[in-house]
Amino acid sequence: MNRESITVTALNRYVKSLLESDEVLSQIWVEGEISSFKLHTPSGHMYFRLIDGHCGVKCVMFYSNASKLKFIPKDGMKVLVNCSVSLYEATGDFQLYVRDIIEKGEGKRKQDLDILKEKLQKMGLFDSSRKKRLPPSPKSIAVITSESGAAIKDIFNVISRRNPLVRLQLYPVNVQGAFAVDTICSRIDDINNCKNDVPDLVIITRGGGSKDDLWIFNEERLVLKAASLKVPFISAVGHEIDFSLLDFVADLRAPTPSAAAELAVPDLQEALIHSETLLNNIKGRLLILIQNKKDNLTESKNELNQTIDSYIDGKRKELDTLEKSCYALSPVHVLQRGYSFVKKGDGVLSHAADASVDDKVAVVFSDGQLNCIVKEVIRNE
Repeated sequence: MNRESITVTALNRYVKSLLESDEVLSQIWVEGEISSFKLHTPSGHMYFRLIDGHCGVKCVMFYSNASKLKFIPKDGMKVLVNCSVSLYEATGDFQLYVRDIIEKGEGKRKQDLDILKEKLQKMGLFDSSRKKRLPPSPKSIAVITSESGAAIKDIFNVISRRNPLVRLQLYPVNVQGAFAVDTICSRIDDINNCKNDVPDLVIITRGGGSKDDLWIFNEERLVLKAASLKVPFISAVGHEIDFSLLDFVADLRAPTPSAAAELAVPDLQEALIHSETLLNNIKGRLLILIQNKKDNLTESKNELNQTIDSYIDGKRKELDTLEKSCYALSPVHVLQRGYSFVKKGDGVLSHAADASVDDKVAVVFSDGQLNCIVKEVIRNE
């Protein structure tokens, strides 16, 4: 059956003409909150989304109009934009072509974020005292992230290079969209309820994205659930300039997924080099200590030898003196001076009264003795 049709180009061109021909849409003020703001260099064009609590629309402000602004728009700013509504024909994107921006103050979403941040702070969830110390050398790490995102690849590459002995456990989740918070909270419960093979460390991460993409990591339910983790965890959401409430309750915040991997595990090669250097230092110190002990021992040995020699010399002198004294008192020495003594049997007669007439006695001289018989005993008065 024949059906009339038009090309995509014709369709986009027709819709664009309808939008641009509408008098209301050609000059309209729209109120909303700026999100995902980007200043394109070097053209100077501005690209952002204008959002409210329910919807969003793409916006572009070309340099000719952007150069007239007296301030630089930023995410979270509540504004009024004067614009025309049209369709970017090449992609079919419905968008606003902004001529002017009037600042109205910070948007409600940022105000709600500040209120929640203050609430969590009062609960003590940001206190450094509650933060757990990361294990210096974890054996297993649980990674909560998308299984198809760049974050898990970056973490795997960095950890496998730094320390291939570490085992990674992927807990796949949605990192954006309506079900993201539910899946992340469910995975945190899985880790908390784990009985066997409990990881030493958890990394909650996703790669870069717009502020809208990363906003789920400011959700109260997710932040409270992450704060309940029983093991230490690192938050690594977005890029270095991106901050979320998850970062404040984390035990450590990393600017990127790759940085989280570097902070999580030590470099094994660096550790080996450090250990070798440390061992060499210890070896050097031990050699110095041993040499000092040897020197001390040699010095002590010399001192001991000197002490012994001095002691022996002293004793020799004492012995010589004693020998001379003994010789001076020796009976032999006395006999040599012309004296003699009298023996009776095995004893020495010290007194005349000890002898009797007819006793056999011996008179001992230095060169011999005389055997005699006592004829008379004469006692001195």
